Amino acid sequence: MAKKKEITLDVLSEQIANLAKHTDYQIDDLAAMTMRGFSDMQDQMDKRFDGVDKRFEAVNKRFDDVYKRFDDIDQKFASIDHQFSQVRAEISSLRNELRSSVAQINSRLDAIEKMAKEDIAVLGDEIFVLKKRIEKLEKNYLELKNAH
Repeated sequence: MAKKKEITLDVLSEQIANLAKHTDYQIDDLAAMTMRGFSDMQDQMDKRFDGVDKRFEAVNKRFDDVYKRFDDIDQKFASIDHQFSQVRAEISSLRNELRSSVAQINSRLDAIEKMAKEDIAVLGDEIFVLKKRIEKLEKNYLELKNAH
């Protein structure tokens, strides 16, 4: 028969101490493995994020190029707006000059029409007399022509 070991307080304390030492080693091993795993994951994540960072840098450069193009377009539109404003001002000036010229022409035409009416009134009687004389002369001419 096997000899039974008595469980005494000393034995129990010794077993607990051995178990604690063994557990400490296991916990330290687990902690080291976990730390290596996290370190490996950190390295992998750093590599991936470095790639992502490089891609973002490329995207940012493209956006900078796009912003530069937009700035160029904005400058061109500003130039076009300025030129358009100048053209509008010139058209407005020409329109005013044209209105003034038309008003002057209308005023001169009115004066000419007034003078023509006055001349017609004065010369109307003379024209009537001249027409009568022309009719008489044509009649005399025809008579002379027929007589010969």
